[in-house]
Amino acid sequence: MSSPWRRKAVLMTLLPLLSPICAPRAGEVYKSIDAEGHIVYSDRADSAAQKSVVRVDRPAPTEVARNAKEQAILQVEDSQRKKEQSVADADAKREEARQAMVTACEE
Repeated sequence: MSSPWRRKAVLMTLLPLLSPICAPRAGEVYKSIDAEGHIVYSDRADSAAQKSVVRVDRPAPTEVARNAKEQAILQVEDSQRKKEQSVADADAKREEARQAMVTACEE
C-alpha cells in the first residue's frame, strides 16, 4: 500500500475512535403501525407511537481497521479499472480512425 493510502487508512481508522464528538448516541425512537399495517420507526411521536429503546454499539477497532483497509483496496482497484478502461477506449478510437483512413484511401 502506498504511503498516502496508508495515512488515509490510519486516519479513517483512528478518527472515530479519538473523537468524542462522534460517539454514537441513541436518541428517542418511536415505533408505530401505519394504516396499511407497516411498522414505522421515527424520531417524532404521534398519537399511536410507542417509545422504543435503541442500543448503539461501537464497532470493534479491528473491524474498523479491516473496513478501512478494504475500502482503500477497493478504491485502488476502481482507479486501476478506470485507467484500463480509458486505455481501451483510446485504443478503440485509434482503431476506428485507422479504419476510416483505410476506407477513405480505398475509395
